[in-house]
Amino acid sequence: MITRFFPFLCVLALLSFNLLFADTVTNSKTNEVIENVKTSENEQGIIVEYQDGTRRGFKKEAVTIQKKKLLG
Repeated sequence: MITRFFPFLCVLALLSFNLLFADTVTNSKTNEVIENVKTSENEQGIIVEYQDGTRRGFKKEAVTIQKKKLLG
């Protein structure tokens, strides 16, 4: 019974993981657009995390963030 649902659970897990990365960041100095990333903010600036796990930091005034509403 578990083996029937295992592929379904794997696909569901992959889809839900990709939904975590949905923000769009635009660098105002270079006009670079970075899509499908996860963003967080701290006192030093904005941290952009890519799907491969790499992180990149920006100053708050250097980027604009478009957050997408996720499931609800």
